[in-house]
Amino acid sequence: MKKYRILFACVFIFIFVSFAGCEFADIVDYMGLYESSSENQSELQETSSVSETTSSEETSIEETETEPCTHSRTQSVTESKRSCTTHGKIKIVCLDCKETIEKIKKDPLGHQYGGWVTVSEVSADTDGVKYRECGRCKEREYETIPAGYSAGLEFISYGDGTCYLASIGSCKSLDIVVPEVSPNGDIVVAVGNNAFYDEEDFWSEEKICNIRSIVLPDSVEVIGNDAFNTCMNLESVKFPKKLKIIGERAFAFCDALSTVVLPDGVVEIGKSAFSGCIKLTSVKLSKNLKTIGEQAFECCYELSYVNIPEGVTYIGRAAFYYCDKIASIHIPASVEWIGDCIVSGKVKRITVDPLNSHYHVETNCLISEDGRIIIGFGNFEIPADATSIGESAFEYSSSISHIVIPSSVTEIADSVFACSSVKSVTLPEGLTQIMDWLFFDCTSLESVTIPKSVEKIGAGAFCEIHNRVNIIYAGTSDEWGNIYIEDWNESLVTAKMTFLGDEFSDES
Repeated sequence: MKKYRILFACVFIFIFVSFAGCEFADIVDYMGLYESSSENQSELQETSSVSETTSSEETSIEETETEPCTHSRTQSVTESKRSCTTHGKIKIVCLDCKETIEKIKKDPLGHQYGGWVTVSEVSADTDGVKYRECGRCKEREYETIPAGYSAGLEFISYGDGTCYLASIGSCKSLDIVVPEVSPNGDIVVAVGNNAFYDEEDFWSEEKICNIRSIVLPDSVEVIGNDAFNTCMNLESVKFPKKLKIIGERAFAFCDALSTVVLPDGVVEIGKSAFSGCIKLTSVKLSKNLKTIGEQAFECCYELSYVNIPEGVTYIGRAAFYYCDKIASIHIPASVEWIGDCIVSGKVKRITVDPLNSHYHVETNCLISEDGRIIIGFGNFEIPADATSIGESAFEYSSSISHIVIPSSVTEIADSVFACSSVKSVTLPEGLTQIMDWLFFDCTSLESVTIPKSVEKIGAGAFCEIHNRVNIIYAGTSDEWGNIYIEDWNESLVTAKMTFLGDEFSDES
């Protein structure tokens, strides 16, 4: 039976070879192929595994070498600058890989407009035109002032065919145009006291007048006291040609007012008329001006120049005080009276017309004909024949150090050395009173010599002095005890006291 099986297998192989066209050797090879193939496949798998491992290692090395940039060093690059109307573009670039990390868009700056300038005046029949200019790009914005006059204004008659503007009444306009003739037929000759200002409700926001501009008719001759006080949005005023008098505080604290051009008919500017106009940069005074009142332009911080016209006779106390940007001022020949602290102590130059017989400049001091020092400037010295020193005369001076005041001086006003750099002062014999705030905030003060003639030390005379001051008193300690010392003189409590009178008594 076994023989038949072998025979049957041989016949099967023969038939298969005949049909497949293969050599018998091939069949034999084929019969051994499985084992060989199986071994080869194992080898291939091992080779592939090695290849994969090598590839993985190479990838790992590659990844290590090309590790992502941390962008630790960056730089801002401006692609386009922003302007008043256009956006700006900035990109943040990595200094290492040069990649743009972020793009930033900056909003436009926006226009920075100044005050309105009238191109053509409004009337009952004709529109007016005004413009304001951007301080950055100089672009101008034009606006039409509608023809006609503002309705709702309140007028009060004088009973002689004339009247004055009493208040804003029911007018809702922010750009006021005042008629020359009132609805009742009276000629408008004045703007009354408090016309646009409610004194009783000063601190009430809803009571503050928000008008932006006002055009006054040429018939107006007087602008009354406090007429536009605290009109904080008032940007422009068209002053009438016949205007003669501007009352006290008429435009005080008009924060937005930047330019004042007075017609040539104005003869008087009242006390504090423009005080606190913090944006006022330009003032043109009248050719016929006679009087500049006390504090007329005080605290106009942006005012850098003023031309006092020939013909002015009176300049009140502190007329241009705290106008710290005024570097120089000229006093014309016509001036007969100048009040104390006419300008800030930061002024660098003062000149006086040689024909002026009432004031002159000596050793950098503006001095009156009676010897009163109004103000010292630059590297000043006190003249030997000076008789008095005016209020705040040396305030804020940074050039003074050691001052000996001559015995000719019998009066020293308030705040003379306040906020200055003075280190030592010898007060003159005969002085009876040290005035208020004399050495206020003199942080460099080291010593003061006080004569025994002094009977009183005013409030705050030695206030806010941070050094331990050496007080040298010509009298005895008992005499010092008799001096009346007012409040806010805390530096005297800690001062080092030297009583020359006691030393003389000990010697005798």
